[in-house]
Amino acid sequence: MLLLSALLDLHDLVMAERVQPRHQMAERAVLHWMHVVEGKASVQPRITPSGVVPQAFHFGVETNADNWIDACVPMPAPERATFDARLGQRLEALRAALEAYFHPSGYRNSSEQCDRMLVELSRLSRFLSTWCAVAERQAERAAWTSRRHLEPLLRLEIVGTGREPPPDPALPARVRDALFTWEPPLNEAIVAWEENALQLLDRSLQALETLLELPEAELGGRRYPAGYPVRQRGRPRIKVQRFSPEQRPTRSKSIFGLRLQQLVQRVDEWDDPPPGLWEELLPDVENMMGMIRSNEFMLVSGPGFWNAPRAGQELIRGRPAAHPFLLDPMGFFKKALLFHNRTYTEAGGGPDMMFQQLQQFMRYGRFHPNALKRPVRAALDEALRGWEENRWDTFTESMLRLAELLRNETGDSPA
Repeated sequence: MLLLSALLDLHDLVMAERVQPRHQMAERAVLHWMHVVEGKASVQPRITPSGVVPQAFHFGVETNADNWIDACVPMPAPERATFDARLGQRLEALRAALEAYFHPSGYRNSSEQCDRMLVELSRLSRFLSTWCAVAERQAERAAWTSRRHLEPLLRLEIVGTGREPPPDPALPARVRDALFTWEPPLNEAIVAWEENALQLLDRSLQALETLLELPEAELGGRRYPAGYPVRQRGRPRIKVQRFSPEQRPTRSKSIFGLRLQQLVQRVDEWDDPPPGLWEELLPDVENMMGMIRSNEFMLVSGPGFWNAPRAGQELIRGRPAAHPFLLDPMGFFKKALLFHNRTYTEAGGGPDMMFQQLQQFMRYGRFHPNALKRPVRAALDEALRGWEENRWDTFTESMLRLAELLRNETGDSPA
């Protein structure tokens, strides 16, 4: 079995030299794989050489144009030239937002600037994810319709009724390339906002500004490499830490060998594993060996949160005393109802403004952990994810449920 062979190669590679933090990184990876085998965790999706990452976030983004919040993909089906033009417009909007952020005209509250920047970053991220979802769907449909054994009736059902012309075969690769060029730095800046870390956000935005100034020829070489971890489908954003540690002799006894032996035994004795599990684990094991050989590690964690300023790190916003949703829950409920019945639409900029307020409410909950009960936090998470996945129904229904919960908690009701 290829997986067992790779695990044994990993053992030989790590044990060849007793140094830290190599043993620590390898032991951490083995513990994660054990949790995957036990069904308590999932394999971290990473950029592949081809750029197709089936578990990545964009595969869960809405592809039905009638349910989009932001109609960033025109119908009929997109073409490569259309994507390049639309991407250019979005990048120009990002450039203008960065210019206003770093060179404001007159006095503007810094936290408000950061919040507006978050919306612009998230809009571009959603744009890329939506395009990639549509392009991958078209590529899948093209593969199905090209099979000669399909019956004519089935081929007609897959192609549709003529609303969409044949997809551009060059589009998926172009969109993947753009996604994995821009999404990692966008994610880094958005995570910095979620962590409430002003300096980290400034540095991330400066990196984006530098990237925007590169000519197209150089930009093509800035695509993030294979093995880079990406956000998982339907899950929150991740923080990626890249570092090359100094390897030093280990003074304590490592239990890496014992952990790996337990994993190998479990894999060897499991007669009926879930379909595809070993095939999913193998690239992750090979990626760990590649990081050990190059001494360039990429660790994944959830975003932290700065609730008080520290040396060298200022906050985007200090501890808030209240939030508009809590001050006027009935007003929030009325707005949520107008979104739900489509009185408020994207044309008026309403969803973006509400997304900003929802993110601020999430930050309020991090400052006041006991203020938001579990059903409230679950509805808030779902509403934010619905906006990011470009799903109008999920966004509005979850927001209405959140408004109902807040209204019921405060006892506020219509007069």
